[in-house]
Amino acid sequence: MAALTGLGTHSYYLKDNTTVTDENGITGTIIDFEIEVDFTDQEFVWAWFNANIGGRSYQLMPDLGGGNPTFADVYANGVDLVGQCFNGSCGTHPGQSLNGEGALVFLGDNAEGIAFTLGAETATGEAITGVGVLDRTLF
Repeated sequence: MAALTGLGTHSYYLKDNTTVTDENGITGTIIDFEIEVDFTDQEFVWAWFNANIGGRSYQLMPDLGGGNPTFADVYANGVDLVGQCFNGSCGTHPGQSLNGEGALVFLGDNAEGIAFTLGAETATGEAITGVGVLDRTLF
């Protein structure tokens, strides 16, 4: 990864994905997934995930309590995710907290893409899992 420090900062956007699934096997759609990466400091600056499954809306982001996750830390340990579940069965607990884990790997010689996997659930069992691919904007 050190060889990529000259790339600067890039944003990655959802390119393709399998369907996301909830705890009942119901499939849904990823509405938006974006990641901003700083190759100079080798850290993940920002990420946002939004999906709909069976009338529920899920929103997730990295838990940045300890600062921006570094490449080394994410590769070694994954990244903790936090967020909320809205609507549908989450409606009985509006804005219910989600907690989970994500993992990713860069794709291509110049980090042209990112493959990801994630999973998260609420305290009452509403859950989401999914995988997919993002690619970076080229300027």
